Order: sequence, then C-alpha cells, then structure tokens
Amino acid sequence: MTIFVSNQTLLKKLFLAVIILNRATSEKNPGLRRDTIAQTQAEGGDSRSLVPLPLYPSLPEGPEEISGSREEVEDNVQKKRRRLDDEVMPRIINGYKAMHDSFPYYTLMLQKTSSGRLRRKGCGATLIEDEWILTAAHCYNQAGDIAWIGAYNAGIKEKKVKVVECFEHPNYNWPEYDYALCRLAKTSSLPKARISEAGFELTHGERLTVIGTGAVFEGGGAVPVLNENKVKYRVKHICENIYGFFQKDSMLCAGGGGHDACQGDSGSPLFYEDNRGYVQVGIVSWGAGCGKQGYPGVYADIAMERDWIDQVICNNSVNSIGSMCRPQSTSRTKTLHFAAPSEQSSTCVDKPGAHWYAGRSWECKKLRPHFCSIDFWRYTCRNTCNNCPKM
Repeated sequence: MTIFVSNQTLLKKLFLAVIILNRATSEKNPGLRRDTIAQTQAEGGDSRSLVPLPLYPSLPEGPEEISGSREEVEDNVQKKRRRLDDEVMPRIINGYKAMHDSFPYYTLMLQKTSSGRLRRKGCGATLIEDEWILTAAHCYNQAGDIAWIGAYNAGIKEKKVKVVECFEHPNYNWPEYDYALCRLAKTSSLPKARISEAGFELTHGERLTVIGTGAVFEGGGAVPVLNENKVKYRVKHICENIYGFFQKDSMLCAGGGGHDACQGDSGSPLFYEDNRGYVQVGIVSWGAGCGKQGYPGVYADIAMERDWIDQVICNNSVNSIGSMCRPQSTSRTKTLHFAAPSEQSSTCVDKPGAHWYAGRSWECKKLRPHFCSIDFWRYTCRNTCNNCPKM
C-alpha cells in the first residue's frame, strides 16, 4: 500500500519509525549506514510516497580478528592484499586500492573481544590532531576502543592507541549532526588530515575522494585493504529533493550512480584536493543501498560544525595543544607571539583591528568564547575575555 503525505514533519516521523524497526540490526553492527526512504512526486501535487529502500549490507558475523605480533599481522595483511589483487576485486563501490602511505591518517576502529583479541567495529575515522580522531556519532565509539591509525596504509608506521573518551555532537539525533570526536590516550606522530574551515563551500560537480575499508559491493563484507574512490559533489537542494529528510545544516551529499561508499565505511573521510593536498570535508554517514543510480551517499558536513570541533579540542586536550588553539605561521605573516602580562597595557581594552590566527582573521568582538582560554587572546582581547587587571 502506498502512503501519501504532504507534511515534512510526518515524513520524518515515518522515516524514524522505519529506523526503529531496523534498530536490532543496526545495533548489532555499529558500522551500518542506515536505511533511507526514496521520495517520488505524486500526481497532481507535492505529495510524496514513502518507499523503503534496502539497508546497507551488514558485515558478516564474527568480524575479522587481529592478533599476534606486528610482523605476523603485517605478513597476514600482505597475503590478503595479494589475494585481493589476484582477484582484481573492485574497490569501495567501483573504486580502487589506495596507494601505500597516501592516507596515513586513516584510522580503523577496533574493539576488544571477551578473549582480549581485537576485532573491527565496522567504522573508520581520521586523525586530525595529535590526540584526536574525527568520526561519525552513529559508530558509538567509547572509552576502551582501539584506534588503529594508519591501518592498511602506513605500513610499519601504523599505531594502535586506546580511546580515552568520545564527544558526540550535542544536537546528534541520527541521522542529523552525525559528528563525534574521540581523544586518544597517547599522541600520534603520524601526519594529520586537514579539515575544512567554517563557511567553506564546494562547487556542484566537484570531484571528491572517499576512502574506507568497508564493503566493495552491495551485500559484501569489509576488506583488509584501504580503498579510495572519486565521487562528484551534489549541491544541497538536489539532495533535499532526493531525500526529504536531508538536513542541509549538517549534511552534504556526493556520488551515486555506481560510485559510492558502502556499509563498513561509516566514519571514514571524504576529501577535496587543493594545491597543498587533501582536505577533509565530510564524514561517511548514510545512504540508500550502495552506489544506486540517483541516490548519492550522505556525509556529515565538517564546515557546518567546524566551530564545535575546535571548541571540543581546545577545551579538552590533555597531552597536546590543538593546531587551531595556538598562533601559527602563515604565508601572510610571521609566526605570531604574544607579550608577557607585564609587557601588556594595563588598560582594560581590546586591541583594535583584525588579528591573524590559525589561518583566519579575527576581531575581538567576533571571537569564539573558548578562545579566551588561550593566552594570546586573553591579552589581545582583554575586555571581551574579561581579563582586566585588578586595580
């Protein structure tokens, strides 16, 4: 029976009802990119019919366990890589194997079994700061999980680090605001991925790169190799027309028509490329099937919540200082420094004009609140940060 609705709120409620019916499956496999609903135009009006689409396939029961010495694990991985290469297996959905060491910041999430061995959780992440990884909230990562940084791509430089705590976005309500940050027990010296700045916008049709170790065809399982694929960005109003519950404030979409991420890629990064290399713009979140014609994959849009990312890192780092939390060298200025309190003016005023910091120009009156915990800003914007000398 076809159900016709014209109210957007009702549409979302019915969609969430479908999610609840599938919750048992999704909770068993936190890497699942959930199901969605196709919308079609009804005759003679704006009504849309709800057509449930297939779930992204679940990973096989008893996911791959990773144990033994580093040499044994690496040898096992190399054997599996050669076997996959011999079979000329497709990559992600119509993608290909990533070049060695091209994405050393890619992170595979693991968890310990009752026997103490490690197995895949079915989700990826990205190392973006010395002690921070960025992933999807629906992966439900938690303290005690293991982040395998450089998995299947960085060779002997790879590193497994325990997760200490994770922060979901405060507005997370799947599939909206599907962002999470996890702090690691130790810092990593591996290269970090750059992430898009607040307000960054992509161009329709721009070629992006998605990577992951999830299924390479619908109905398949995860693979022991890092794959990449090229997908085209779709402007947000197109995504809204395809998915009635697409939320432009926290989502972007790309791919479809044979090129896509798939189940097991959740939390993995989506990149665009500038003259300095890759910049992460999205986090794999959900979609309709894998690579279905007309149905692009949906990603959490990093630029929309860059302020939240900065705030969490700057307020909760323990063993490092986030790159966005301190002055940096830029092509426009020399390395920034701030004077000691005794060198500052004793008057309680903000220094006038704009100040270059972390790749952007800021005025005191528009300063992010959490920046006031940083000495540079406490003494540059005394009035705004309520850092007035005692009389």
